[in-house]
Amino acid sequence: MRRIIGLTLAVSACSSSRRRYPADLVSSQVIKFPLDENQTATLAASNASYFSQKALTERTGVTIVATYTIKGEPSKGSSSVAVWDQLSTVTDVTNHEQISQQTRTFAFDRRTAQLVDCCGASLNGDKSVHQTGMLGSVFPFGTRSRPTRSTTPR
Repeated sequence: MRRIIGLTLAVSACSSSRRRYPADLVSSQVIKFPLDENQTATLAASNASYFSQKALTERTGVTIVATYTIKGEPSKGSSSVAVWDQLSTVTDVTNHEQISQQTRTFAFDRRTAQLVDCCGASLNGDKSVHQTGMLGSVFPFGTRSRPTRSTTPR
């Protein structure tokens, strides 16, 4: 009986004297994705090729610009759900031709990034499209940056 009591006291003393690290402190706080997100990313490719649906021919040696914009809709969100609108466009700037455009409104849990079906969620205006899974445009909280390995052969 004395051994059990002694072991219990030793374990209790070790756990109460354990040092708290910043990760312990952050995990106890509630972190949420913002309602009023506003981000734009632009990517460009020069000397690119694609099939033009407008001209019904391959276009080569052109410059293509892809623009992705995400804008939050705070009035549609809540303390637990965020609603963001996404506009994606791909344009041939050499020939002034739009290659593609997609609009998307998505609602998701502000802490887990899990998509939820509410609040006007749609794909190209079609609200019958049921979006499920995780929001792909963000990393979960706590994701750490790691060096990546080059895939270029040596």
